[in-house]
Amino acid sequence: MTLCPDKFDVLKLPLNGVHCIEASAGTGKTYSIVFLFLRLLMETELKANQILVVTYTNAATEEIRGRIRERLAEVIRFLEDGTEPQDALLSGFCKNLPAKKEAILLKLRQALSGINEAPIWTIHSFCRRVLEEFAFESGIAFDVEFVEDDSELWLEAVADFWRKKMAEGSAEEIAWIMAKFHGPERLWEKIRFLVRPDLIDLKPFAPLLLGLKVEGCFDRLVKKFLEMRELWKASKSDILEILMEDNRLNRRSYSKKVVEKGVKSMEAFLQGYPAPVLPDYFELFTRSKILEKTRAGYRNDPPEHRFFDLCEDYGRLFEKVSEAFYQKLLLDARDFAVERVRRRKTDEGLFSFDDLLTELDRALAGSSESRLAEAIRSRYPVALIDEFQDTDSVQYRIFRKIYGSGRSKRSFVCVIGDPKQAIYGFRGADVFAYMRARRPENVDSLWTMDTNWRSGENLVRAINEIFGSHHVPFVYEDIPYYRIKSGLQGADTELIVDGRASTAFCIRFLSRRAVGLDDKRPIPKGEAERSIARDCAASIADLLRLASRGKVLLGERKLEPSDIAVLVPNHRLGSMIQEALREFNVSSVTVSRDSVFDSEEAAELALILDGVVNCGDSRRVRAALATEMMGRTAGEIAGLNCDDDKMGQVQSRFVEYLQLWQRSGFLVFFMDFLRKEDLVRRLAGMPAGERRLTNLLHLSELIHRIDTKHRSVDLTMRWFREKIRLASENGGEEEQLRLESDENLVQILTVHKSKGLEFPVVFCPFLWWEMDPSRANRDVRIYHDPDELDLRVEIGTASSGKGVELAQKERLAESVRLAYVALTRARSKCVMYWGPIRYSSMSGMGWVLFGGAVAGSEYPGCAVDEADEEGMLELFRKLVDNSDGTVKLEIINEIRSGDEGAEKVESDSRRAPLAARSYTRKAEIPWLVSSYSGLVYETEPELPDFWLEGSLVGEEKVEEGVVDPVFAFPSGSRAGSCIHEIFQNIDFPNADDGEISKVAREVLPRYGFDPEVWLEGARLMVRNTLDTKLNPEGIKLRQIGKNNRISEMEFYFRLDKLWPDDLRRILEPYPFYRESLDGLGLEPFRGLMHGYIDLIFRWEDLYYIVDYKTNHLGSGQEYYERTFLEKAMITHRYPLQILIYTVALHRYLKVCLKNYNYDKHVGGVFYLFCRGMKPETGENYGVFYEKPSGELVEALDKSFSNLFVC
Repeated sequence: MTLCPDKFDVLKLPLNGVHCIEASAGTGKTYSIVFLFLRLLMETELKANQILVVTYTNAATEEIRGRIRERLAEVIRFLEDGTEPQDALLSGFCKNLPAKKEAILLKLRQALSGINEAPIWTIHSFCRRVLEEFAFESGIAFDVEFVEDDSELWLEAVADFWRKKMAEGSAEEIAWIMAKFHGPERLWEKIRFLVRPDLIDLKPFAPLLLGLKVEGCFDRLVKKFLEMRELWKASKSDILEILMEDNRLNRRSYSKKVVEKGVKSMEAFLQGYPAPVLPDYFELFTRSKILEKTRAGYRNDPPEHRFFDLCEDYGRLFEKVSEAFYQKLLLDARDFAVERVRRRKTDEGLFSFDDLLTELDRALAGSSESRLAEAIRSRYPVALIDEFQDTDSVQYRIFRKIYGSGRSKRSFVCVIGDPKQAIYGFRGADVFAYMRARRPENVDSLWTMDTNWRSGENLVRAINEIFGSHHVPFVYEDIPYYRIKSGLQGADTELIVDGRASTAFCIRFLSRRAVGLDDKRPIPKGEAERSIARDCAASIADLLRLASRGKVLLGERKLEPSDIAVLVPNHRLGSMIQEALREFNVSSVTVSRDSVFDSEEAAELALILDGVVNCGDSRRVRAALATEMMGRTAGEIAGLNCDDDKMGQVQSRFVEYLQLWQRSGFLVFFMDFLRKEDLVRRLAGMPAGERRLTNLLHLSELIHRIDTKHRSVDLTMRWFREKIRLASENGGEEEQLRLESDENLVQILTVHKSKGLEFPVVFCPFLWWEMDPSRANRDVRIYHDPDELDLRVEIGTASSGKGVELAQKERLAESVRLAYVALTRARSKCVMYWGPIRYSSMSGMGWVLFGGAVAGSEYPGCAVDEADEEGMLELFRKLVDNSDGTVKLEIINEIRSGDEGAEKVESDSRRAPLAARSYTRKAEIPWLVSSYSGLVYETEPELPDFWLEGSLVGEEKVEEGVVDPVFAFPSGSRAGSCIHEIFQNIDFPNADDGEISKVAREVLPRYGFDPEVWLEGARLMVRNTLDTKLNPEGIKLRQIGKNNRISEMEFYFRLDKLWPDDLRRILEPYPFYRESLDGLGLEPFRGLMHGYIDLIFRWEDLYYIVDYKTNHLGSGQEYYERTFLEKAMITHRYPLQILIYTVALHRYLKVCLKNYNYDKHVGGVFYLFCRGMKPETGENYGVFYEKPSGELVEALDKSFSNLFVC
């Protein structure tokens, strides 16, 4: 039973229960999630931090967070001043809000201010936060270390298994292992799929190991081998007589030459021990082969000999034993590695991203009503899960355990995805988890999104015709295709060529005639790849040359090269397209998720650096010189072998490079190496030179980062070699190939990379492409039970059987999904290539176009033979006839060669004369975190302002002859920080000389001051400051207990905007403060004001600010009189600091005090210049007091904003 989906309406979706929303390409999944987030905020009691949003990449989380932020701001503006949102649906929604708009506005403001903390996470971030937040319920250790990539741990475990086998196995067993795997890396490649999170607890099915003991089979094989050997020795002449002379045998198959080779091979084979492979010509000696090659008249009386029977039995037993041995080794290696890695992670407290999933899954084991599940559900009663087609069985199980059926009135779970775009199976994504989730027993309702907002109407209709005409286009009935409509209307979505709308979907058909084939054979793959690449390049060149003359338009603008994308299945075919475009003088850029460590440049750079590091080894230096980067010819390198002087010169240069690396770091060495070896010019002149140079510079950045960390040439080289060896593993985003150019160029990218993107014009030259089935991995087969949709794993080299067929079916289905993703990237026009090409019938697109018509077949098949050119053309013409003019068929009968002499195709932006661009955008006010020191001295805002004290006036030298230890105490930022820390760590009322000295002895060495020299100065400065009256009323710091003070209070307060002109206008009536702005280059900004207030204390219900200053104004108390202090205040713009601190205190007290009044509760600000303070002179020296007027503080407060965070 399946649910019949309803048309999705984001305004009508019930906000409880479990819902599955099936999208299609371009129908607005992210838009819907953002709108549901707004509805949950405004229609329920939920807060933003209770709405869980899960997606599958960091980029996607930031996109969703950014869109929610924009939508919140739009609704807030509507509620504040009636500004209608530009989005019509959002505008209508806002107009129908309930009457309690003030409450909603407050809630939305709170959500906007906390949006950066909202639970919008990737699945791994969600698991990590849950495990940490609910540590007691989950049982996770508190001190775990997270590692992004645990592949090295797995490889080390497999290497341990390999060493164990090599040490314990017999010589024969070792030979068999070496023949199968060659080394631990190859073994790891075979079992790595078996340790995925969704497979690690699943026991693989090994058919030959059911009830079979490998060791016993091996003994039987040895016994049979020895029997063959003895019989060969005893009957060799009889055997040869039959093979050489018996007329009953076909002498073409058993010619003298063939038999002699067979005998020689058999002799060598039987002299040793059972080899891990059968010898050449072994089947010549088997009974079945002899029967097959017996002449027709003697089939009832074929040549016979006991040796032929033994060979037949041995061959069959060998295949069985070999396969069983192989399966057992894979299972043993997997079990050993799993146990070893788990133990090591436990011992060392390590956690990988995959462990986050498996650990939360383990912690949730049991019913969804477990304690942990209930705690998570209470914390996040609502879950919006994006890109659900990219989930896997573990992730789905986690959400099932947390939310169960979701039918609680407070629970709301909405999964949204497009199973037609599930293309990340190679990463572990499992579309069958989605198929299981959408079944009626798991959801309350199923919805479908039916409007495409990406592609034009004609292109949408063409896609509908292609996929909608097939009864099961995506192979499985659980992934249906629903016809959709376009939300874009008008000429802006059409590609206009020579004044006429171009057909939205074009099929370019490669005929046999085009490649010079006269027979009925399918076109070989290699020939098809080259021919189609050239035709694709020629078509793009033609289009761009017309566009350069203004004859190709997108709406009202000319088509640009960057409007065109070519989607390919792999990097190799992308390079082929780029080379073909180059032949037609069309520049292009490649976009890829491939690792830069998997590039040719990485391999060559490794050889070059190896030559530099091992410059004393002439062989390694020659290997470096032999790279294409270095540009030496074979003759030049050979000449070095005969000329010790020249070789010595090269090695001396490499020694200098190594010394420079060791002395100054990798980047300094590498830049010098590039310049002296002329690598930049040489690479730029090569084919794809820009690509190669980009990769080389990218590698240099990554190596420099590690070299800076390790400061070791050896460790850096070890890291680099390891990254190259593991390049096929998924690295971080920083390792992905970068664009070689940011110019306006044709884009070439893989289908996987294109997901989520859109382009006006898309070429799909290789949707017919399918891997040669003989190269498919049959060692490990991952498939699903067709009824329960549960994962199954089968190992072994079988070429047939249910597991093989189901795995093939799943590969076909993913190929269909890749084709769908490719064809739905276009906005205006899509061009697809096809032809009678080898293996094209096995492709996903072949199934969509021609499959499903095989009567009575459960397994997907193709109704048209891949060599049947006319049959294909007939079906294509039928598709064109049914498409109502949206599909066009073009037959390629000739392949054009590259047009080297033609004008280079460039965009207008490249041909235009150089000129300054006109700035037409509205200037954005930057969002910053600033502080007093940041405004005045352009320093970092995160540090306390006292660290600048020395730098404001310079590190002054103390005058000779000064005996007062207070004035002799050093000045500068270190001294200021030291004195501040002493104040922080003493209890003012109880701080006698002994206590001050004790604290000072601990603090002084931390700042590089010898207590034996500077203790007395520090003690006196602190004691005098505590005991000096601060005002006529007699306030002393000595009287302030810890319960009446806050030391080093950090604050942030919000600035909606800071306009220098507004600030000057407000301060104009206050000369003392206005002078702080004179000559200050303030720029407008918005964001947060940040700072640290040295001390806030309360005295008789008044709150005072204290700022300690250790500035050295002179070596005598007379320099700290009010006049000198005021001059120092103005010089260092401290009045501006007074205002910032006072506004911070003002906002803080407004939050903390009931019936707060500035004049009643704020006492003012004391700047204490500690060197000039003495009890006997009181507030007349060293004490600067100021209290800004209430009117000024209120004016500043309103000019900024009304939100305070501390």
